[in-house]
Amino acid sequence: MKIELDKSTRITLAIITGIATLVTFVILFMGAFFVNDTLEPILQRPESYTIKKKLSVEENYDKQDVLYAQLKKIKKQELNIFQKASLGLLQAFAFLIAILVLPLGIALVFKIAPSKELFYRGIYSKGKFRLDRTSIMQAENPGIYKFHRTDDESFSFSKPKTRRKLIRTFIIWVIITTVVFIGVYNPDTVEILGLPVAALLITILILLRVVLPAPRLIFDRLNGQVIFKGNIVNPGFKASFDKISPAMLYGELMAISHPIFQYSILAFGAFDEDTWSFYVQYMDKNRPLPAGNVFDEYREKDYLRRKAEGYTAPIYSSSKYICDANSGYVNGTPEFQKEIKTFKLKIEDAHATVLQFFEKEGKVLMEPYKLCFLGLYQDQMVFKYMNQPNYDDLEVFKSDKELVGRYLIHKKTNKITLV
Repeated sequence: MKIELDKSTRITLAIITGIATLVTFVILFMGAFFVNDTLEPILQRPESYTIKKKLSVEENYDKQDVLYAQLKKIKKQELNIFQKASLGLLQAFAFLIAILVLPLGIALVFKIAPSKELFYRGIYSKGKFRLDRTSIMQAENPGIYKFHRTDDESFSFSKPKTRRKLIRTFIIWVIITTVVFIGVYNPDTVEILGLPVAALLITILILLRVVLPAPRLIFDRLNGQVIFKGNIVNPGFKASFDKISPAMLYGELMAISHPIFQYSILAFGAFDEDTWSFYVQYMDKNRPLPAGNVFDEYREKDYLRRKAEGYTAPIYSSSKYICDANSGYVNGTPEFQKEIKTFKLKIEDAHATVLQFFEKEGKVLMEPYKLCFLGLYQDQMVFKYMNQPNYDDLEVFKSDKELVGRYLIHKKTNKITLV
């Protein structure tokens, strides 16, 4: 049973979680310094507990002196190298757990807190963002991105250039930790041994990120899934596109939020409405592929698939009319393909004008995609409202008898006529 919390309750819980995270972090981090105070005597003087127990009940002074002498001797014992290493490792894990509490707590805060959608899950741009071969080449040549698949079924890429930054980070981190270790290391104490050991473990994690394959982000169009193939350092996930939220990286780049840990994963493109609309349209398998010549060779195949499925209703809404003819694939007769080139009026603009005409007539179309573009008649575009939209081949109508119940809009005057 799922419990829905109101906004104020979620804000309160988020604040409490944030405070609890900070308190837990401080307690664990400071507690790591006292690991040796607790464990060192146990490792160094395991017999001391037995001797102290005997002293508590021994009444003979001579025997007490012997026990005190034994206890004094035990206190002078030193830890061997294995005991020091074990103690350092335990202390290091205490530091790492303390450090790990912060990102997990922050992720939980973002999970609990009421979120505001940066962009709604719809298409509301003018299609300025295009996935062209040129933009892909520009991204791949410097090694910033590596595109693995760009077709009508899957869009996937990775970002190998991150390794260069990781290598620099790794070198700088090793230098800093080495200098600090040399400066603070004291062979006679294990009090701060956990810090360099923790640093060593972090160094290993950075090294793993350098040598492991770059994580791959996959948009599975036909199944409506977003897959992040991560690794031991970058946890992967598989989630419905409906569960994915846009995020921003470096103040300008598009990213998506990890559905569990809430950190941002770099996508492709700028952080704006056009880029997000591109992803939404691509993931709507019931709409034509978005703009960009990289998809041109797949448009006919995608159109035939949607036609065979009966032109299923779009999954996500759109503020503009989208059809194959204004998306890069003209599914029309040869005559239509010739005539449409003489029209400066855009199909989506004509569609918006006809919708306004509907509103003036007192009608509101809750599903604008059902107002379908059917073809041309003389100098006019032809639209028809259809409960079951049909996007079959567009044509040039010869007689006005074929236009009964259709809306015509003139390519120059924008005058609308209902036949």
